[in-house]
Amino acid sequence: AAATTATPAAAAAAASGAIPSGVPPALAGLPGLDIDAGLRAVLGRGSRYADLLRRFVRHHGDDGTRLQRRLAEADAAGARLLAHGLKGAAATVGARDLAAAAAALEAALRDGAADDSVAASLQALEATLAALTGTLRAVLPEPAPEAAEAAEALPPARVEALLGELEGMLRRDDGGSNQRFAGIAPQLRTRFGEGLQPLAQAIERYDYASA
Repeated sequence: AAATTATPAAAAAAASGAIPSGVPPALAGLPGLDIDAGLRAVLGRGSRYADLLRRFVRHHGDDGTRLQRRLAEADAAGARLLAHGLKGAAATVGARDLAAAAAALEAALRDGAADDSVAASLQALEATLAALTGTLRAVLPEPAPEAAEAAEALPPARVEALLGELEGMLRRDDGGSNQRFAGIAPQLRTRFGEGLQPLAQAIERYDYASA
């Protein structure tokens, strides 16, 4: 299993107040974003934190709309679960204000608060989420995916070579493993099908040791 402490370089950067390489300086003054807390989730590695923030935007950027839909359908239980998930994800990336807003909405739904109170909590959450994700999209645009080789044209030897390259990156704890995997995943799925899922999940959560 991977160690649970930050790298010496990351620890030194945190102690000096410096932003680790890979984290855009523009994020340093973003209200409601605790970069130090977010870095702890990725052992202090700046490039991984940037990837984590991109994933947060991809997975939770539309949560405000999803919450509106649940409430419009009178699905308070579903909305509460969604708010709970957003609260945890926001806390992981260090988005303190958003985590607090999600917690307030979750509590209002759990306690059966009046409709106007729930609506006010949702409005506050949506405003906070929109401000955060708008900045993150501008500062951390999605990288262009690597061009994938035609899956149907690859012989078994080439697939093995691709696996070998990926395995080497994982052993080196290379932060580029996620993007490399994304580029070759279609070829690997052609050969391994659902058997590739455990590897994909481990890489997605940066658990390179398990991958």
